[in-house]
Amino acid sequence: MFPQCLDTLLKHDIETFNHCIRVANIAKWVGRCIQLTEYEINDLYDSAILHDVGKIKIPIKILNKPGPLNSNQMKLIKMHPAWGSELIAEKQIKNGILSHHEKYDGSGYPYGIKGKEIPLNGRIIAIVDSLDAMLIKRPYRKNLSLQEAFKEIEQYSGVYYDPDIVTPILLRKKDFKHNFYTISYKELSDKILLNSISV
Repeated sequence: MFPQCLDTLLKHDIETFNHCIRVANIAKWVGRCIQLTEYEINDLYDSAILHDVGKIKIPIKILNKPGPLNSNQMKLIKMHPAWGSELIAEKQIKNGILSHHEKYDGSGYPYGIKGKEIPLNGRIIAIVDSLDAMLIKRPYRKNLSLQEAFKEIEQYSGVYYDPDIVTPILLRKKDFKHNFYTISYKELSDKILLNSISV
C-alpha cells in the first residue's frame, strides 16, 4: 500500500511528494536527537513520508493556490490528515498521520487534542512539517534562513510544539544536514521505499 500511495501522490502533486520525502528524512534526524530506538524511528519515518498522502483527494489548484485559501478550501485542506489515515492500517503510522496538525496547546486539528495526548509521531511531524515549510520558498512567500526557522520553532515551543522535543533539536541544530534539500528525487527514488536513507 505504501508504494501505491506514494506513487499516486507523486502523480498528483510533485511538490507535496518532495515535501513528504524531506519531512521523513528530517524526522529520522529528530528521532535520533531524542534517542528513539531504530524500530521507533522506522515507524516515525513511515508516518512522516505518508503524512500528507491524504492530499491526493484535494484538487491541485487548491494545493498550489498562490494566495490565501477561502473557508471552503480550508475545510478541504483540514480533511487531509483524516483522509490519509484512512488509507493506512498500521496503528502507529495511522496515528502519526492523523495527528500531525494537532498543536501542543490544543489549538490544532482535527480533534484539538493537546500535550502528550497527541501521539509522539504526530508531535514530531508537526515540528518537522513546519520547519520544512519555513525553509522552502514558495511562489507566494519567501523562505526563512535555517537560523530564522529554528528561532520560530523555539518561539512556539510549549505553544504549538512539544518542548521535550524542541529542546534536544535546538541543542543539535548545528548537526542539521543541508543535504535534506539538495538530494534529488532521482537519487532518492530507489531508496525511499526501502527506508534506507542515512541521516
